[in-house]
Amino acid sequence: MACGGLKIVESKIDSRLLGNHFSVRVVDYAFEMLSVANSIKLKTGGKLKVKIGIHTGDVVTGVVGETKPQFSLIGDTVNKTSRVCSKCPSKQILISKETHKQLEIYSNNFTYESFEVFMKGIGTEKVYKVFKKGLKSGLLHS
Repeated sequence: MACGGLKIVESKIDSRLLGNHFSVRVVDYAFEMLSVANSIKLKTGGKLKVKIGIHTGDVVTGVVGETKPQFSLIGDTVNKTSRVCSKCPSKQILISKETHKQLEIYSNNFTYESFEVFMKGIGTEKVYKVFKKGLKSGLLHS
Protein backbone atom coordinates (compact mmCIF):
# COMPACT_ATOMS: atom_id res chain seq x y z
CA MET A 1 0.00 0.00 0.00
CA ALA A 2 1.16 3.49 -0.77
CA CYS A 3 -0.35 6.72 0.48
CA GLY A 4 -0.08 10.27 -0.79
CA GLY A 5 -0.99 13.47 0.98
CA LEU A 6 -0.09 12.57 4.56
CA LYS A 7 0.71 16.06 5.80
CA ILE A 8 3.34 15.03 8.33
CA VAL A 9 5.32 13.16 5.67
CA GLU A 10 5.04 15.80 2.96
CA SER A 11 7.53 18.03 4.77
CA LYS A 12 10.22 15.54 3.70
CA ILE A 13 9.28 15.50 -0.02
CA ASP A 14 11.47 17.27 -2.57
CA SER A 15 9.91 20.70 -3.24
CA ARG A 16 9.84 20.12 -7.03
CA LEU A 17 7.41 17.24 -6.47
CA LEU A 18 5.17 19.26 -4.17
CA GLY A 19 4.18 21.41 -7.17
CA ASN A 20 1.61 18.74 -8.06
CA HIS A 21 -1.44 17.79 -6.03
CA PHE A 22 -0.98 14.52 -4.13
CA SER A 23 -3.60 12.75 -6.25
CA VAL A 24 -1.57 13.55 -9.39
CA ARG A 25 1.65 12.36 -7.70
CA VAL A 26 0.03 9.08 -6.66
CA VAL A 27 -1.22 8.35 -10.19
CA ASP A 28 2.16 9.27 -11.69
CA TYR A 29 3.77 6.90 -9.17
CA ALA A 30 1.30 4.19 -10.17
CA PHE A 31 2.35 4.53 -13.83
CA GLU A 32 6.00 4.21 -12.78
CA MET A 33 5.15 1.08 -10.79
CA LEU A 34 3.42 -0.45 -13.83
CA SER A 35 6.44 0.37 -15.97
CA VAL A 36 8.84 -1.31 -13.54
CA ALA A 37 6.54 -4.33 -13.12
CA ASN A 38 6.38 -4.71 -16.89
CA SER A 39 10.19 -4.93 -17.05
CA ILE A 40 10.39 -7.76 -14.49
CA LYS A 41 10.66 -11.26 -15.92
CA LEU A 42 9.54 -14.14 -13.75
CA LYS A 43 11.30 -17.52 -13.60
CA THR A 44 8.40 -18.91 -15.63
CA GLY A 45 9.27 -16.48 -18.44
CA GLY A 46 6.13 -14.43 -17.88
CA LYS A 47 5.82 -10.84 -16.74
CA LEU A 48 4.87 -9.64 -13.31
CA LYS A 49 1.21 -8.58 -13.39
CA VAL A 50 -0.02 -5.90 -11.04
CA LYS A 51 -3.30 -4.08 -10.59
CA ILE A 52 -3.50 -0.74 -8.89
CA GLY A 53 -6.57 0.75 -7.22
CA ILE A 54 -6.57 4.35 -6.01
CA HIS A 55 -9.11 6.13 -3.83
CA THR A 56 -9.05 9.55 -2.17
CA GLY A 57 -10.35 10.24 1.32
CA ASP A 58 -9.59 10.76 4.98
CA VAL A 59 -7.70 8.20 7.06
CA VAL A 60 -6.82 7.74 10.69
CA THR A 61 -3.13 7.10 11.34
CA GLY A 62 -1.33 5.74 14.33
CA VAL A 63 0.87 3.09 15.82
CA VAL A 64 -1.03 -0.13 16.55
CA GLY A 65 0.12 -3.04 18.70
CA GLU A 66 2.06 -3.59 21.91
CA THR A 67 4.18 -6.63 21.07
CA LYS A 68 5.08 -5.55 17.55
CA PRO A 69 4.11 -1.86 17.09
CA GLN A 70 3.35 -0.93 13.48
CA PHE A 71 2.35 2.33 11.82
CA SER A 72 -1.10 1.85 10.34
CA LEU A 73 -3.76 3.61 8.28
CA ILE A 74 -7.35 2.70 9.10
CA GLY A 75 -10.83 3.73 8.07
CA ASP A 76 -13.38 3.58 5.28
CA THR A 77 -10.89 5.07 2.81
CA VAL A 78 -8.52 2.12 3.23
CA ASN A 79 -11.40 -0.32 2.79
CA LYS A 80 -12.72 1.40 -0.35
CA THR A 81 -9.23 1.54 -1.84
CA SER A 82 -9.00 -2.23 -1.41
CA ARG A 83 -12.39 -2.68 -3.10
CA VAL A 84 -11.35 -0.48 -6.05
CA CYS A 85 -8.12 -2.45 -6.42
CA SER A 86 -9.99 -5.77 -6.39
CA LYS A 87 -12.02 -4.63 -9.42
CA CYS A 88 -8.97 -3.52 -11.38
CA PRO A 89 -7.90 -5.43 -14.51
CA SER A 90 -4.26 -6.60 -14.62
CA LYS A 91 -1.73 -4.02 -15.85
CA GLN A 92 -4.20 -1.19 -15.29
CA ILE A 93 -4.86 1.64 -12.86
CA LEU A 94 -8.41 1.98 -11.57
CA ILE A 95 -9.52 5.04 -9.63
CA SER A 96 -12.60 5.90 -7.60
CA LYS A 97 -14.98 8.72 -8.45
CA GLU A 98 -13.42 10.76 -5.62
CA THR A 99 -9.92 10.45 -7.09
CA HIS A 100 -11.28 11.16 -10.58
CA LYS A 101 -12.77 14.41 -9.28
CA GLN A 102 -9.37 15.48 -7.87
CA LEU A 103 -7.52 14.59 -11.08
CA GLU A 104 -10.03 16.55 -13.16
CA ILE A 105 -9.30 19.61 -11.02
CA TYR A 106 -5.51 19.31 -10.75
CA SER A 107 -4.33 17.69 -14.00
CA ASN A 108 -5.03 17.42 -17.70
CA ASN A 109 -2.42 14.69 -18.29
CA PHE A 110 -4.85 11.78 -18.14
CA THR A 111 -7.81 10.33 -19.98
CA TYR A 112 -10.42 8.04 -18.51
CA GLU A 113 -12.75 5.19 -19.30
CA SER A 114 -15.62 4.85 -16.85
CA PHE A 115 -17.78 1.90 -15.92
CA GLU A 116 -19.82 0.76 -12.94
CA VAL A 117 -18.83 -1.98 -10.52
CA PHE A 118 -20.39 -3.49 -7.44
CA MET A 119 -18.19 -3.19 -4.37
CA LYS A 120 -18.96 -5.27 -1.28
CA GLY A 121 -20.19 -3.08 1.56
CA ILE A 122 -20.41 -0.02 -0.72
CA GLY A 123 -22.77 -0.88 -3.56
CA THR A 124 -22.63 -0.01 -7.25
CA GLU A 125 -20.38 2.93 -8.10
CA LYS A 126 -18.69 4.43 -11.11
CA VAL A 127 -14.93 3.82 -11.35
CA TYR A 128 -12.43 4.93 -13.96
CA LYS A 129 -9.55 3.30 -15.77
CA VAL A 130 -6.92 6.00 -16.04
CA PHE A 131 -4.55 6.40 -19.00
CA LYS A 132 -1.69 8.77 -19.67
CA LYS A 133 -2.48 11.01 -22.60
CA GLY A 134 -0.64 9.75 -25.66
CA LEU A 135 -0.07 6.22 -24.29
CA LYS A 136 -1.61 3.79 -26.77
CA SER A 137 -4.89 2.64 -25.21
CA GLY A 138 -3.34 3.23 -21.80
CA LEU A 139 -2.09 -0.32 -21.51
CA LEU A 140 1.52 -1.14 -20.85
CA HIS A 141 2.33 -3.72 -23.51
CA SER A 142 4.93 -6.47 -23.13
